[in-house]
Amino acid sequence: MMDITPGLVGTYVAGVCVEEYRNGVLINSKTRTFGYRVVTCEVELPIEVSLLGAGVLIEGCSSAGFIIERTDADSSLTVQVLVSGTATNGVDYNALGSSITIPIGVFSDTISIIPFGDGITEGNETVTFSIIVENPCENSFDTTTAYLTIQDYIPLTISWGDSTNICDEIDEYGSLWCNVQGGIEPYNYTWSPTPYLNNDSISFPATDLPPNLTYMSVNVIDGCGQNISSGLIPVYNQCPCKVPNVITMNGDGVNDEFIIRNIEDYDRVRLQIFNRWGNLVFETEDYQNDWKGYDKSGRALEGGVYTYVVTPESDKYEYDDQEKTRYTAHGFVHIIK
Repeated sequence: MMDITPGLVGTYVAGVCVEEYRNGVLINSKTRTFGYRVVTCEVELPIEVSLLGAGVLIEGCSSAGFIIERTDADSSLTVQVLVSGTATNGVDYNALGSSITIPIGVFSDTISIIPFGDGITEGNETVTFSIIVENPCENSFDTTTAYLTIQDYIPLTISWGDSTNICDEIDEYGSLWCNVQGGIEPYNYTWSPTPYLNNDSISFPATDLPPNLTYMSVNVIDGCGQNISSGLIPVYNQCPCKVPNVITMNGDGVNDEFIIRNIEDYDRVRLQIFNRWGNLVFETEDYQNDWKGYDKSGRALEGGVYTYVVTPESDKYEYDDQEKTRYTAHGFVHIIK
């Protein structure tokens, strides 16, 4: 290897000659020449490019910018732009031009890049943004570059808990939950119809709800502004029926009717009355707390002890034997005249 140290400015040609001798006799020679130019300037790039915002963008969600800065604004400057990478300019993000002109007196400019949400799973894609600047000393071009990555937006999905049953009479609390996947955190949760905490699970007293059935739901908005909602979640505020054991038929306004507490908590309540021999003497499929001791034909029953069966009915329950026993009330009622 040979080193050449120039001493004067100018354009030069250097030659290297190699000679081969055998027994003191020249038998071969080879000469190669090299051209080079000696200059007096040393250039620092007058322009730089950097990234404004996150280095990772989400399709259809976030954006960033390439900042182009220069040190001298005495004149307008036009530079060439080279955009490359695995993401396609104008397809995966907004189209970026091949040149930029910075006006006189302006030291910087920002070029926005906005990834498109195409719903296609493509994996990580890259964007390389380069500014090409002429180097007058070397009669060539230099580049300054910034990089970013585009990731797929994963659509939101949501699941939620089944219906629940609570009773305000004993101060029970209900709880609901949802599970959200995908999207971009943070998630914002809005439960309805009553506004509860911004959380993926809530707890609430039964006393906040009207009797019987309330449909609740949750809407979730992610960090990209995309939203998803649960279906309607049935919440049943239902307490066991409380059945009296006596009615009077004397018209004094006290115990004149067979009043069952909490029937408003159910879609309907079936009432059956049997005499001492097991015969059905009265029945209604939708009891309204209005039985006064009459049989099916409207005749007053004789005083004595009768058997009642009270069956609440609701869409909540697919009754099995255990639940049917729990929610069906039966016992004795004494009719006093």
